[in-house]
Amino acid sequence: MVPEIAIRPIHPDDTAALHAILSHPLVTAQTHQLPTLALETVREQVANSDTQSPRFVAVVDGITAGYSTLRRSRNPRRAHGGRLDLAVHPDYWRQGVGTALLAAALDAAENWLNLIRVELDVFADNRPALALCERFGFEREGLQRCTVYGPGGWRDSIMLARVRVPSYDPPLRESPLPPIERVNAVGTVTIRPKRAEDAAHIYQTMTDHAVARTVSMPPFAETAQIVPHFASTAATQHVFVAEVDGVIVGNIGLHQKTDPRRAHVGGLGMSVAPAYWGHGIGTQLLATVVELADTWLNLKRIELEVNVDNPAAIRLYEKFDFEREGLKRLHIFGAGRIADSFVMARLR
Repeated sequence: MVPEIAIRPIHPDDTAALHAILSHPLVTAQTHQLPTLALETVREQVANSDTQSPRFVAVVDGITAGYSTLRRSRNPRRAHGGRLDLAVHPDYWRQGVGTALLAAALDAAENWLNLIRVELDVFADNRPALALCERFGFEREGLQRCTVYGPGGWRDSIMLARVRVPSYDPPLRESPLPPIERVNAVGTVTIRPKRAEDAAHIYQTMTDHAVARTVSMPPFAETAQIVPHFASTAATQHVFVAEVDGVIVGNIGLHQKTDPRRAHVGGLGMSVAPAYWGHGIGTQLLATVVELADTWLNLKRIELEVNVDNPAAIRLYEKFDFEREGLKRLHIFGAGRIADSFVMARLR
């Protein structure tokens, strides 16, 4: 007999039931959670509500049997997209609970938040979850290797997304970039760890229109939105700058994941001032970070996202053995166009 499933928003009274779901060994095996998840942690998560991120629970015979969370991107250039999480208590698997939760989340995404793109990751060996997502029109965009450790080994993840192609009236028109005055030659390039006083110089590079087109930060970002990030002294953030004649002309950051099951992964981001493009500065920055990752941090995986229409960066990453793992469709808006992005990774 198919149970009657009621879908409603999360309530603080759901905390204990949600903890029971998330800490169940069979659920933990298919998520990034650790089996040591504390009840207080779940309580804090439930209390942290956000109207831009609808959260639902499925109730069966008065029991909270599953939940879903749709997190709209806080990046203004990715506000057309959201990331979905979903879990069901094993006692209620194969009873339509996941179907009901997914339907509710997609209704909120497309009919209320006007999202164009909804994405999620599923472990490659989780065939029931893959089948459920594909039944709702999610398509596979790539395979990310060794994204998570445990239980007992490395896990690959399949990237999935459901994309609605929007119609624009008038059609999108890419905004022209101002002309770039490039230097003819550079002197000695010094690659060194960043200093606190470098943050303002990095801000100038990051908000250049030509650079902003290739990264996720908009050119109108305020200093308070960029400078603190690069001034951070967190042990998991490793930032280097390229200096030429006392001028900071590029930067690169390797951000080691704080999730203990993802501590073997570093996320990469870099930029070079347009006037210095074509002089090998990106190559020197990337070589420094790869050496740090391999020799000092013992990272197994370095990952990044790069716009499909940024061929110079793609060639640079491929020179350092980064491989394309997937394609995120309609991933990021900027400069008057919605660009697809490659997901790339280097495994050691």
